Amino acid sequence: MNTFGLQGELKLLLNPDFSDVEFKKNALVEISGCNYSLAKYRKIKNLLRFSLNEFQDINQVLGFIGCLVSIEPNQLQKPPTGEVYSFQVLGFSVIDQFDLVIGEIVKVENTGWQRILRVTRLNKKEALIPWVDNFVKDINFTKKTVKVQTIEGLI
Repeated sequence: MNTFGLQGELKLLLNPDFSDVEFKKNALVEISGCNYSLAKYRKIKNLLRFSLNEFQDINQVLGFIGCLVSIEPNQLQKPPTGEVYSFQVLGFSVIDQFDLVIGEIVKVENTGWQRILRVTRLNKKEALIPWVDNFVKDINFTKKTVKVQTIEGLI
């Protein structure tokens, strides 16, 4: 994290896994163990520029340079209908169209073009599955599963 401008605005390099999140108004963010409320924010490519309600001057936020920022999931807006935040599927089981378990999602990578599910398979190499409608067919939050359509050579 670093400062931007004289009005106490901060800029943060977004983790690609969380580049798709939207914050609620006045969301609480944790910086160095203290909670602050988000006054405004905007995303520019892989950066998040934001200001906090508690600070209006660059001198007040200089101590935050290099700090990590965290936010609770309940401080995020709900994703648009039919959309899912990347972090919500971590740990989900991946099953194919025949209901056979392929493995578990360990990471969601954002290539800038599309998201990729990194799936750990039992006693085998990891699988990379594009998170596009042609492959990901259903996400079940109660069963914690992601159903995918496999093709020859994908797995």
